[in-house]
Amino acid sequence: MQGAIPDTGVVCYGEFEGQQTLGLIMNFSKRWITLAPVATVVGLAFKLYDPDGLLGDKSKTEYGITCALIPASHEGVVVGPRHHPGGSPFMNGTVEGRDVFIPIDWIIGGAENAGKGWRMLMECLAVGRGISLPALSTAASEMTYLSVGAFAKIRQQFKLSVGKFEGVQEVSSEIVSGTYKLEAFRYLVTCGLNQGG
Repeated sequence: MQGAIPDTGVVCYGEFEGQQTLGLIMNFSKRWITLAPVATVVGLAFKLYDPDGLLGDKSKTEYGITCALIPASHEGVVVGPRHHPGGSPFMNGTVEGRDVFIPIDWIIGGAENAGKGWRMLMECLAVGRGISLPALSTAASEMTYLSVGAFAKIRQQFKLSVGKFEGVQEVSSEIVSGTYKLEAFRYLVTCGLNQGG
């Protein structure tokens, strides 16, 4: 069963900077990597395999999810263009590589952390999502608030701005209060993350 992470790293020896080095042959195709189009280093999660027992444990061939940091300019790494759905301001994009060799010490924490990527992902993804998702939601709500407010001001009916009608004011006030709550939540989460939470 392949699971959610089809990307792989197989332990082997390969040439790196002119020397035979213990490392990984990587194959990956990531669809949505945060900051990929502007990154100098890319973080990748993949399933690690050691069929020849080169990491020392001959009985263990599957290590599970592992994380590595790879320079975006590394040979074989292809960073695609920025995703731009709906004018989203976040720099997300694709990262791909086929038969890319990396040294073993590019695993975050070195070979000792082979197979410990799930914990790393849960800790890091929570922080990233805690910043980007509230920010995106708040920005969308603020844009809605500004658009509705501007329209209610300039659109007239019976020689009055429709923003003066009670029905429009009621709905507008719900948008304003919802936007205020989203901004407060965004600020609270960001402060909590800033303090190590």
